[in-house]
Amino acid sequence: MSEILIVVGTYTGGLIGLQGPVNHPKTIFAFSATTNCIKSLNIQGEFLFAGGYDEMIRIFHLNERKELGAVLENSGSVNSIASCKSHFLTGNDQGKVCIWRMKDFTMLHSLKGHRSSVNGLSLHPSSRMALSVGKDNRLYLWNLIKARISFRQRYYFPLEEVHWSPCGYFFAIRSYRNVYYFNSETNIKEDYITLTHTSQLNTCGFLGKSDLIAAGDNNGEIVIWKINGGSLSFKAHSIRITKLQYTEIETSNGKRGVLISLTTQGEVSIWNVTPIQDAIESLTPGQNMKVDNNEDLLITSINLNCRCSSLAVK
Repeated sequence: MSEILIVVGTYTGGLIGLQGPVNHPKTIFAFSATTNCIKSLNIQGEFLFAGGYDEMIRIFHLNERKELGAVLENSGSVNSIASCKSHFLTGNDQGKVCIWRMKDFTMLHSLKGHRSSVNGLSLHPSSRMALSVGKDNRLYLWNLIKARISFRQRYYFPLEEVHWSPCGYFFAIRSYRNVYYFNSETNIKEDYITLTHTSQLNTCGFLGKSDLIAAGDNNGEIVIWKINGGSLSFKAHSIRITKLQYTEIETSNGKRGVLISLTTQGEVSIWNVTPIQDAIESLTPGQNMKVDNNEDLLITSINLNCRCSSLAVK
């Protein structure tokens, strides 16, 4: 069975790495990277990027298991990191989006747009543009080729997280109990789909397809929506889910999608996405399905016994 790599950041500055078969990953490293909370993690190839309150972006080599060094952003805490093969982006609490070169970890541009903290970043699949959302309730589309703003829009609701869809034509924004789904080729000021949940959502993301969105809430429940279709939910944890991330692993039967969930108390669970996708495809528009027994979906669960704040998966 193909291996998976999971890296978790803690509130006390620790980094914990789990690696191995998807049904039995084991701890391969656990150490203190900083004294402050690790707010953002990102994996690109053999590199791990970690950002937090101390304005530093720490860079680690995953294969050699060592720290390569750190770069100083010098503009407040690093709230979000996104990357591609050639560059990586950071968003901080001073409202700046910075573009860094992967080859030598040099900052190329510091882009000022948001009037307050950047809450989320998402790099387009083409790597030519990116979206950012901030505490100023503004959405920015950045042209990364010319390093300038292409579009901006202010909304009446808080913008807490943003994700491009796998195809690059749609994007989703999380806001309290809602996820807003946009088509980038329409009027995004007024034309969007609202997906509403019963309690506060803390994390969201696309579930391998551009019309499937997963989110985790304060009560430990995971909900999956199909755009213009039904929804499915199940109790994943007994406490608040802080992060969700979808990834695909190689198996003897081809690629297999899995969803990793992380709670604030350090419980990491890996879920089989295939039966979720099959079940939600059978639902009629507007139909809600609640799964009472999640044992058929759960692949494995590990308890790290520490307060966790961030997640990255490879």
